[in-house]
Amino acid sequence: RAFGKLTTDYNELKEATSSYAARLAVKLRREKLCTSVLSIRLLTNKFTSESSQAFPSITIPLAHPVNNTVDLVKVALFGLKKIYMRGYLFQKVEVTATGLLPESDVQLNIFTDWNGGKHDKISGVLDKLNLHYGAGTLRMAGEGRDQKWAMKREFLRPSYTTDWNDIIKVK
Repeated sequence: RAFGKLTTDYNELKEATSSYAARLAVKLRREKLCTSVLSIRLLTNKFTSESSQAFPSITIPLAHPVNNTVDLVKVALFGLKKIYMRGYLFQKVEVTATGLLPESDVQLNIFTDWNGGKHDKISGVLDKLNLHYGAGTLRMAGEGRDQKWAMKREFLRPSYTTDWNDIIKVK
C-alpha cells in the first residue's frame, strides 16, 4: 500500500517495513507456512517527473524457514538498511515472502542458529493477545505508535460484501 505522503525519512521507512514484516508474519502463521526468502523493495512515485526515480530492492535467503515476527522484522530491517537511498521521495515499501513451505516440513540443520523457539513463543503470545483485544493492540516497538506514514483512509470505499456495517439497507 502507498504511504499517506511521500517520505525521505529513514525512520518512517523503518516503521513501515517493521509493520509490513509483522503483518506478513501473522499471515504466514495463520496459513501455517514458513518462508525461506524475504524480499524488500522501495518505490518512488513513477508518475511524476518532478523527483528522481529509484526502485531499489533486495532478496535475502534465510538460513532456515521462519514465520515468527521477531526474525522477519529483523531481516526486513537489515534489507532496508542495505537498499535505502538518501534524498529520494519514497511512495511505498514492499515486504514479500517467497520460498514458502508448511511449518510441519521445516527442518533445522547443524549450522542453524536456533533460539530454542523463544521467538515462536513470543509470536504466539502476540497473536493471542491481538486476537483477544483487537488487531494492533500489542506490536513490535519498531512499528511505531503514530504511524504517520500510513495510508490515509478518508476516501476508502464501503465494503458492501465483506463488512456488516457497510451493508446496503433497503426500506
